[in-house]
Amino acid sequence: MNIVAPPQTEADQVATAFSTGPISQRAPIVQLPEEVLVFIIDALKQHAKTCLARTCQYLRKQVEPRLYRHLCDSRDPPKHMYWDHVGLFDTLMARPDLIKHVHSYEGPFTPPEWMNKDQVQLLKRRLVTTKLRQESSPDDSLTLAESIELSTTVFSQATNIRDVHFAHICSPSETGLWEPVSRALFDKRLERLVVNWIGQPVPLASLLRTQTELKALEIASNATEWQDLEEAHIPKLERLKCTAAQAASLVPGRPVTVLELIKEDDERVLGEDLFHRLALSAHPIVTLTITLPDLATHGIFQRTLQNISQYLPRVEDLTIRVNGYISGNVLLQEIHPFKHLVRLDLQETWLFEPMIPDNTVSSNGRRRFPDLEDWAVLTSNAKELCPTLVELKFRIMSRPGCWEYILY
Repeated sequence: MNIVAPPQTEADQVATAFSTGPISQRAPIVQLPEEVLVFIIDALKQHAKTCLARTCQYLRKQVEPRLYRHLCDSRDPPKHMYWDHVGLFDTLMARPDLIKHVHSYEGPFTPPEWMNKDQVQLLKRRLVTTKLRQESSPDDSLTLAESIELSTTVFSQATNIRDVHFAHICSPSETGLWEPVSRALFDKRLERLVVNWIGQPVPLASLLRTQTELKALEIASNATEWQDLEEAHIPKLERLKCTAAQAASLVPGRPVTVLELIKEDDERVLGEDLFHRLALSAHPIVTLTITLPDLATHGIFQRTLQNISQYLPRVEDLTIRVNGYISGNVLLQEIHPFKHLVRLDLQETWLFEPMIPDNTVSSNGRRRFPDLEDWAVLTSNAKELCPTLVELKFRIMSRPGCWEYILY
């Protein structure tokens, strides 16, 4: 694995010292009780774990299971980690004993297409099927069959994997790639599955039917066949991120308590029928995130609050990405029925009218544009009307002074 880490923490500097100092300085760490050593290793970043694993065979044996436990392909803060897919697949093919230590994986299902010739040759040497070697593609690329062979060989042996996040952009030539993914994960006892699959339909039903331990599911809008699932499938599902139509099918009868609805263009999907279906969850939904469509009709913010308070009365943490102006008076009118609401987060929004009655006109005689003082008044009034409310947060719109935004 090629790992580039941010500036070292104190724990990382200690690990580097162990890997570069004389033997007399390195020896004491080997004498630590194993449970203490494991605690130290878990506190290190990936790069520091790699350094520590290179010091001696004993530490290598202790570090490797934890070095390969979480494989994450996030290049965004705050994770600050980049790892080489080609090096990873090559290592796991050469050292299949490491695959059993993988607990979570985030990244593409197959090696990336943008490999150079040396990287392609590196992976070609790991192909285990003679037939594929004989029908090998040109030296500067892998065929789809070769990529699938590499990936299924790795993931089919990941017997202890519990958390999978496939972020894959399918090229036009990768039709049918999801079938080998399903086969590789068919007998795994996943607890979390994220499918960020772009470019090809994702027939999920066949895989989800086998996942009796799945607790968290995030699926893309192009997922298909989710309607074919029966209530007995994925019986432990607690956290769900999906479209409104998918939620209406997956939530009833399952113990979903945390729900995030993906943004959609058609505001009709957020109607009363949806919330009626969500109310059929086996456990009350307590955390809800909704994104309102762009350019929705006037009143959708009020109708959404009304539907939530009526059908999901146990909601404690509510986030609404508004993408427009709201009326503070409407919010105060609709927040009173909430009996369990603790946190309300309104994103991409601003107040349409001032909340201070005697200060609605600016010095030039025009209607005053609301400011932070108005939000403070709104927050105070909301907490009076909804005694359980502890926090009302708002996140400003990109252009709060632009009147192009619609009043919701």
